[in-house]
Amino acid sequence: YVLALLLPAVLYCRRIRIPTYNAFPLSQPRDTRIALAAIPITLMTVVVGAYTASAMSVFFAAFGLYPTSPVSAVPTGVVSHFLSSAVLPAIVEELVFRGAIMQSLRRFGDTFALFVSSLLFGLVHGNLVQAPMAFVTGLAIGYFVLRTGSLRTGMAIHFVNNALAVVLSAISASFSINGQQTITSIVYVVYLLSGFI
Repeated sequence: YVLALLLPAVLYCRRIRIPTYNAFPLSQPRDTRIALAAIPITLMTVVVGAYTASAMSVFFAAFGLYPTSPVSAVPTGVVSHFLSSAVLPAIVEELVFRGAIMQSLRRFGDTFALFVSSLLFGLVHGNLVQAPMAFVTGLAIGYFVLRTGSLRTGMAIHFVNNALAVVLSAISASFSINGQQTITSIVYVVYLLSGFI
């Protein structure tokens, strides 16, 4: 996973001769207050992305198509599952999408760089269930990386989002479908309120 995403990004940066410090801005965020506020605001966009994905599912269902999320092998053990689902994606995907890709495209304008990197971030998830949420969330994460000038902001947001998803998944696994939907609805309300606050 790390090599499949990170190696091509590093080779791409070398090929186009973008300096490492420009491709991977890992300095302290310019404004810590914005970086901290970015976390609940981005969690709010997760809700928007989830409803976008639901709307797309309804649209495709009208044509007899039912997009599903592929079932991937989950590492055994709590620590390895947490590392592969929350820690590694937060580091690797931010280095690739908000780092190498977005930073290298900024010469065409920040809006273009933000849109293309978010689109690629959505597409790399490989399915129509996660792609809309990843795209919308990628827009928010990319915006805050641009605002704070640091990938650390994106890594923190990405980590919190994925860590909460892992914890939620573990908690809701023992509930019925109705229970899981209730938990998801409560979490979405919390995300929306925290984002507005």
